[in-house]
Amino acid sequence: MKNLQNFANQTPKNQSNRLELVKKDSKGVPRSTGQHTVKLLDSKIVMGKKFGTNINVERVRILVEEDGIKKIYEFDSKNDQGEPHYLVNILANIDDGTTVVMEAKSQNGRTFISVSEPKVEKPNDIPIIEEENQGGYSISDIIKEQEEDENYQGTSEEQW
Repeated sequence: MKNLQNFANQTPKNQSNRLELVKKDSKGVPRSTGQHTVKLLDSKIVMGKKFGTNINVERVRILVEEDGIKKIYEFDSKNDQGEPHYLVNILANIDDGTTVVMEAKSQNGRTFISVSEPKVEKPNDIPIIEEENQGGYSISDIIKEQEEDENYQGTSEEQW
C-alpha cells in the first residue's frame, strides 16, 4: 500500500497517471486503446463515484507499471446486481508482481476488459536453417556465381 501513498508525489504533472484502456473517439464512441502489458503492483478499495452517476460506491484501485511508468486503473467493486465485479474475481487470483495483458474488447455492443498472460514465443518455434547445401543452391553459391558473372551488375537501391 505504500506504493499508492507515494505514487502521487512521484508522478510528473504532465504525465498521465491513469491506465486508459478505453478512449472516446471524436463522435463520443468508446474505442479500445489496444493491448497494454502491465505489471500488477498493488490494489486497494477506495470510495468514489459510480461511473455515469454521482453515487458514492466502493471502487477497486489497482497500481500497475507500464513501460516503467506507474499508473492507476480503477473500476467499481460490484456490478449492478450487487455481486463482485468480474475483474475482482479475475485479479483476486493473480499475485502481485505478475505481468499481464489488459485490453478493452467489445462483444454484442458491450465493452469489457480482458486480462490474459503475455504471449511468449518459444525458442523451439524458430526454424533452423542448415548451412549445408542439400541438393540446391546455398546463399554462398549464389553470391559466388554473381561475382564470377561478368554481366552481373548488382542491385541498385531503386529496385528495393
